[in-house]
Amino acid sequence: MNPAKPNKGGIFMNPLMLTLNLKEGYISLNEGTLEALGHPKQIQLRLNDEEASLALMPCTMNDAEAVVVPTDPVIRYEIGAKYLLRRIKSFTGWQDDQPRSCEGEYIPSHQAIRFCLKNAVPIGSPSDQQGE
Repeated sequence: MNPAKPNKGGIFMNPLMLTLNLKEGYISLNEGTLEALGHPKQIQLRLNDEEASLALMPCTMNDAEAVVVPTDPVIRYEIGAKYLLRRIKSFTGWQDDQPRSCEGEYIPSHQAIRFCLKNAVPIGSPSDQQGE
């Protein structure tokens, strides 16, 4: 499938969100993220320790560490990622297992979404509830 196109202001209809559930050991992708990637059959998760970022991009089964995504439209998709989350927790310096959410940035030249993990907000924190 083709990736979703942002509007003229460069904004997607649905936010590009990632949720890191450190305690349960999974990463959750929302519908906007999957839509922006074009609802691919497989994705790669690429971690950049130096930038403290995680990039998601479509791939094929022949690519290293391809994660299969359901073909049926979903509102949210969870990926088991205990080892990856331990690495993220280590280089970010997070001291707790509180779930965190992070908004992504679409990079058209790579058809990827980059999530700056330094900007991840603990779910349920006062800054997470702004605008409610």
